[in-house]
Amino acid sequence: MTVNKVLGIVALINYLQLSSKTNGHLNNSALNILNERYAEEK
Repeated sequence: MTVNKVLGIVALINYLQLSSKTNGHLNNSALNILNERYAEEK
């Protein structure tokens, strides 16, 4: 996975958090999973 792809996904998740506060916890979980996967691949 490229850095640009990761940043794009992070930006999308941040947008979803702003557009839907009720899904904030779900999006935070997804962001944490992505960060862990990125750290493992590095």
